[in-house]
Amino acid sequence: MMDVARLDKQKSQLWWTVTILMIMCMYWLSNVVLWVPWSHNPQLGILLMLTVNPLFWAARYLYMSGF
Repeated sequence: MMDVARLDKQKSQLWWTVTILMIMCMYWLSNVVLWVPWSHNPQLGILLMLTVNPLFWAARYLYMSGF
């Protein structure tokens, strides 16, 4: 019985680790993708921030939910 509880705890810890790492990676990726156009043209950067960034977050949500 203890082994099942330990496995559940390990799976939960792994899920949290992967989730936090995925959030950090998506945040970093969106910053990198948006920085280049923003440095050339602020309006283009704002437009991409409002269109591309939500797509990144949607992709992350679908990936993490197992869709």
